[in-house]
Amino acid sequence: MEALDPNQPIRLGLIHNPQAGRAHRWLDRVRLSRVLPESGRIVTTRHESEVPAALERLLLEEQVNVIAIHGGDGTIHTTLNALWEVLDDLQNPNDAPLPLPSLIFLNGGTMNMTARAMGLRGGVSTALGKFKRATQLLHYGDLSTVPLSVLRIQEGKKIRRGLIFGSELVYNAIDLHRHFGDGYTGLTRLLVKAGVGATLKTASWKHLSHLLSPPSTPVQVDKITYAKYAAVVASTVDLQLVRGWVKAMKACRGGQGFATKLILETNKQNLVNLIPNLLLNQSHGQIVDRKEVQCLRLKGPYTLDGELFRSDSNAICTVSLEPRTIPVVTFGESAHVS
Repeated sequence: MEALDPNQPIRLGLIHNPQAGRAHRWLDRVRLSRVLPESGRIVTTRHESEVPAALERLLLEEQVNVIAIHGGDGTIHTTLNALWEVLDDLQNPNDAPLPLPSLIFLNGGTMNMTARAMGLRGGVSTALGKFKRATQLLHYGDLSTVPLSVLRIQEGKKIRRGLIFGSELVYNAIDLHRHFGDGYTGLTRLLVKAGVGATLKTASWKHLSHLLSPPSTPVQVDKITYAKYAAVVASTVDLQLVRGWVKAMKACRGGQGFATKLILETNKQNLVNLIPNLLLNQSHGQIVDRKEVQCLRLKGPYTLDGELFRSDSNAICTVSLEPRTIPVVTFGESAHVS
């Protein structure tokens, strides 16, 4: 792919998902076209099935070497997985893996954990305008990026890639919080309702508390097996909650593993009481924080970048690091990556 040669000029392309949270407004497309007047380099996708063709167009026809993703965590997840598949299809079986283009994660969805972890603040047009002004005289080899580690989740022959993994209880929480409204508003309502309901034993608590039931199968963290646990989260980026200023989990930097937070408390009332510790990343005897984890093995449904996956109940899900990293453009010094 000639465009990825270090001596080539920087060519920016954009995947725009108008269905993702705040990215739905038609005006976004107008604003983005002012920053990126080369209309062929802005591709609008309305369904995940359109993403592979969008990537092929940007990489092969438009010869871009930097791809900005305008959407939420789910859009980033879909694009990452499609990018790997597209490059695998383009690669000759006996050749070395094709290099990945550089990526920019833009705010556009409801939670935007990934974009915030990479240091992005402010509007999309502002961020892209800043990028173009800073790089207009540079070659691709001059572009400043950081290598971001990617999680590899395997069930049998099925492989998914992502940045933020959550086990069954996290799956239930994300699925449930959508009933209270998407984004931070819905998450806040869920946490308040859980705390009040657990204390007062309200009808809604009795109706929903089963979703906090711990898994019936163990989890293995590297070589340690935990027979009982409530939830586990793994990530290669910082988890920043409450508009980005509360860091619930810090990722590894420059390591060979990924950060993992394991909740051992299985009593539902006590679990609700742990919510402040979890949100503020405070230590607790029932919370295990591990860095440099090489492998997780568990069963049950899970989330990956906010997307929900209901796996076969008998299938073992293995979480490890993808051998290749992705080059990501960061905004500001606050970005923390593996």
